[in-house]
Amino acid sequence: MQFRTFAAVAATVIMATLPARAATITDFTFSFTNSAANGGGTVTGIVRGLEDNMTGQAATSVEILTNTAGFGIGEYVGNPFLNSWDVAGGLISGVFFSSFGTGNTSPAVVDSSFFVSFARAVQIGLNNSPTSVSSVPTGSTPQQFFKPTVVPLPATLPLLLGGLGLIGLAAHGGNELGQLSPLDADNLTRVNHLAGSDRQGHLPVMQSHRPTADTGASLAQTERRGLRASRE
Repeated sequence: MQFRTFAAVAATVIMATLPARAATITDFTFSFTNSAANGGGTVTGIVRGLEDNMTGQAATSVEILTNTAGFGIGEYVGNPFLNSWDVAGGLISGVFFSSFGTGNTSPAVVDSSFFVSFARAVQIGLNNSPTSVSSVPTGSTPQQFFKPTVVPLPATLPLLLGGLGLIGLAAHGGNELGQLSPLDADNLTRVNHLAGSDRQGHLPVMQSHRPTADTGASLAQTERRGLRASRE
């Protein structure tokens, strides 16, 4: 009975120290081969500051990290023309983002333009021009294209789990773990499983979000003109 009471209290403490899933902020990495019309290059980047299970939100940062062609590296959330992202089940499910150099001020990128959207597939492009950018389809859904970064465990969790084992042994008068009764051993397993399942996170939920008429109208118009995005 004493050990069962301890296990319940320990589980409560562990859960209280873990971050709330409903407000998890996630970053996403991406990479693509840029079109020759934009100047080419293999490009990598990261989207920061998106909240899980939320639609139509603005990313706090969209940064190009590397480009083998050498241009366009830096931050694109200065004054973006469009900045709308959907996240569901820990994955990006919809996106409309365009940022032109002419609309930004330093330290954001002012000499290049970046565009990414999702209608039937992710379309993306990075151009060494402050006024225009071509986008080409990747054939991928947002869930496939954008990769969530690993969220680190709370620093206190290993200490809590270690303390759980030590206090559990003390509660049994110094008995070794192998000498626990079947009922007590089952309780300890349940507590450890509770902490472990939370560390694994949510399973991805595959969804597709279409742009609404107000946020997607300008993008749909540019696609009909040959997938050219430019500031009006």
